[in-house]
Amino acid sequence: MLAMIDKIIHSFDEIKCKSLFNGFVFMHWTEKETIKVIEKDYTESIKYLENINPFLKQDFLKFKILHRYGGIFINKNLNINKNFYEKLQDEKISILEKYQDDQLFIDDSLIACQNNHNYLNLFINKLIQNSLYEDIDKNNYKEYGASKIIKEVFNDNKKDFGVLPHYKFNVSKSELKLFNKNEIYIINES
Repeated sequence: MLAMIDKIIHSFDEIKCKSLFNGFVFMHWTEKETIKVIEKDYTESIKYLENINPFLKQDFLKFKILHRYGGIFINKNLNINKNFYEKLQDEKISILEKYQDDQLFIDDSLIACQNNHNYLNLFINKLIQNSLYEDIDKNNYKEYGASKIIKEVFNDNKKDFGVLPHYKFNVSKSELKLFNKNEIYIINES
């Protein structure tokens, strides 16, 4: 029997979809709480946390939380309309697809996976490398953070990812009129 993704929803921001996910645990993480987890369970990572580029710190903490607890990590720009838990693929990392400028992209606004997933260590290590060896600032941090790392790994390992299609899981406000609103799980408000 396959292990299921834990019924935990994590965020660094207020979680507004609690009424849609009965039986779930909701973790609103502050930086202080996240650092306590790292100090307790990932003592070897403290030196990286202290030295990581501040623009990549939140991505580092997000990956560590998912590694430790598993579950679903959501960003504040997502307005969740329907429970999508049954749509996740238990052995895979589930991520969003995003449609922008007539192209499809991978979007890290939602990441769902089991704890200790193999790729999380790879994501963490790549993030540390990028942080230590690149000149990163507020203008270019997305070129080195979670979005880029997940995209690189995804491109080489597509079969290991469950991609949630944009027309149901990552619809922008401007696209709402194009789709049946009753079939939309997530609206991206960014």
